[in-house]
Amino acid sequence: MSESDMTLGEEIIAWIETTCRVPEGVLIGQPIELMDWQKREILRIYDNPATTRRAILSVPRKCGKTCLAACLLLVHLCGPASVPNSQLYSTAMSRDQAALLYGLAAKMVRMSPSLSNQVVCKDGIKQLVCPARGSAYRALSSESAVAYGLSPAFVVHDELGLVRGPRSELFEALETGSAAQLAPLSIVISTQAVSDADLLSVLIDDALGGFDPRVVCSVYTAPPDADPFDIATIKLANPALGNFQNPDEVLAMASDAKRMPALEAAYRNLILNQRIEASSPFVTPAQWKACAGEPLDLRGRDVFAGLDLSETRDLTALVLIGSDIRDGCWSVQCTFWLPSEGLHDKSKSDRIPYDSWASKGFLQTTPGSSVSYEYVAQYLRNVFDQHRVAKIAFDRW
Repeated sequence: MSESDMTLGEEIIAWIETTCRVPEGVLIGQPIELMDWQKREILRIYDNPATTRRAILSVPRKCGKTCLAACLLLVHLCGPASVPNSQLYSTAMSRDQAALLYGLAAKMVRMSPSLSNQVVCKDGIKQLVCPARGSAYRALSSESAVAYGLSPAFVVHDELGLVRGPRSELFEALETGSAAQLAPLSIVISTQAVSDADLLSVLIDDALGGFDPRVVCSVYTAPPDADPFDIATIKLANPALGNFQNPDEVLAMASDAKRMPALEAAYRNLILNQRIEASSPFVTPAQWKACAGEPLDLRGRDVFAGLDLSETRDLTALVLIGSDIRDGCWSVQCTFWLPSEGLHDKSKSDRIPYDSWASKGFLQTTPGSSVSYEYVAQYLRNVFDQHRVAKIAFDRW
C-alpha cells in the first residue's frame, strides 16, 4: 500500500515501526513492533471522522503505555502528524514521572539514524527540538510553577490518575491554552484513579457517555464482580500480557494478593486497573459491599451517637447508629462539617474533593473560617428532638 492510499492512522503506524527503536529492555535498539491493541488505539485516535480532540487510554501498569506515548510525541514533533512551529508538552505529577516520558523519547531519537539527524535533545531542561520543522517539546510537572500563556498543539497527560480531586491547575492551563490551535490533540495515558471524584474518573465517565464525538476513550479493566485472581480476568485488563508483560510475574502478584489481603487493593488498582484505593483499607471492598442496602430511617428510634469536634479547619463529624429489632441490622447516619470559607483551597491542598462533596450534599458547610460549636449544638438539639439518643460519646478535649 502506498502512502497516498493510507489513512493518517495507518501512516503513523508505518512511520513508528520503520523509524522508532525499542529504547530499553531485551529488544533494545530493534525496530518497534506495535502490539495489536496499540495499533487499534492509534487508528481510533487519528482516523476518527469527527477529528479527535482528546483521547483517553487507561491501561494497567507495564503495558507499554509510556512507550506508546513517546512514539506519538515523536509523530507530532517530526513525523506524519507534525505541524510547523508547534509547541508540544507532556504533564506529570512529579519531576521524576515527567522525566520518564522524555527519557524514552530521547533514547528513541539517539538510537534512530533518521531521528538523530532531525531532533536535538536538551537533557538539562527535558526538551526536544526539531529545527527543520520549528517544533519543540518540553516535559512539565505539577511540582513546577504552572505555566500559563502556552499554546500547545499536542499534549500527553501522563498518569493523570494520580491527581486527587476533580481539578489540576496544570491540566487546565494546557487544555485552555490550546484554544489558539486549529486542531489540538490531548492524549491522556494512565492507570485508573482511585475514586469517582478524581479528575481522570470524571473525564472517563463523561467520555463513556458519548456526549462529544471528538473524545475517544478506551479503558482496559477487569469487571468488579469477576474473580480477580483468574487468568481470564487478568487478560481482560492487560492487553500486553504474554507480549510486553511477563505472565509469570503478573500471576505471582495475583497469588501474593490472594494470600495477603492487605495487597489486594493495590493489585486491583495497578494490575486490574480498577477504580479502588491502592492503600490498604480499614474495610475491604468485599466487606463494604456486604453492607449495601437502603438505610433505616433512624428518627424516633433509639440511637447511639459519636461526636468528633474540630479545632479549626479539620472535619467535625457526627455519627448515629441504630438497629431494627426485627432483623438485627445496624444502620449508620453520618454528618460531616467543614467551614465554607477557604473550602476550595483546602480541597486543593489536601487533594480531597471537599468542594465536590459539598455540592453533592455529602458534606455540610458552616459560615466563617472555622466550624462554630454553637452551630453544631443547634444541630444536636434537632437530633435530640427527632431521635431517642441513648448515649453520645465525644473526645474529652
